[in-house]
Amino acid sequence: MGQPEGRTLGQKSDYLWDYRRPVKDEETGEIFDWSLITFHFSQGICSSIDITLANPPPQLLEEENTYTKDNGITPLL
Repeated sequence: MGQPEGRTLGQKSDYLWDYRRPVKDEETGEIFDWSLITFHFSQGICSSIDITLANPPPQLLEEENTYTKDNGITPLL
């Protein structure tokens, strides 16, 4: 999974590692490009994994399009 995008201390003194990754919903076949995957570690052992399916927020997509226009790079479709 690589380096986590976020690391925090949870309410039960467990460590949380957050990753943003694309995840495919097997029931619908839809790919959620900005899903949150959280690993919970207690005493150095992964105790649970939470997955929240999500697509990028519209503001993030707008920022990416502005960035590519300013640099003359065509966005991937």
